[in-house]
Amino acid sequence: IKSEPLSVAFGKEAKRLGQTWSRRAYEGSMSGKVTIKLIGPDLPSEFKVTVEHTSTVLQVKEAALGMWEAGDTKPTVQQLRVIHQGRFLLDEKTLKDSRIPETDVVAMHLIVKPTNTKHAEGEKTGDDKTPKCTCTIC
Repeated sequence: IKSEPLSVAFGKEAKRLGQTWSRRAYEGSMSGKVTIKLIGPDLPSEFKVTVEHTSTVLQVKEAALGMWEAGDTKPTVQQLRVIHQGRFLLDEKTLKDSRIPETDVVAMHLIVKPTNTKHAEGEKTGDDKTPKCTCTIC
């Protein structure tokens, strides 16, 4: 029985799998459509939105708002934030400009920014080390 080194055997398999993946990515790019799975703690349910790869992030938000159930409190487009791979995506950028891959399904987080803040505008704490902004991180 002739045996060949493991690296040669796995190399052929890896090359075959790589070609299959490349073909799949190429076929996905031919359609120009991307399905985005939006998940987040503020959503009533998981949303799946199919848009063109040339669509803006604002159009993705509008599509998600269209899927929002009537019984739930519907946020405004300005309150929605889309996060992909740890980055907040800007409304005016396209999915292509934001480096969203043209694969079958892309997962993103959709969060709702609260409208009320805990700090009043005229309220002063007197401590210079206390954060002056009203973001939720500080």
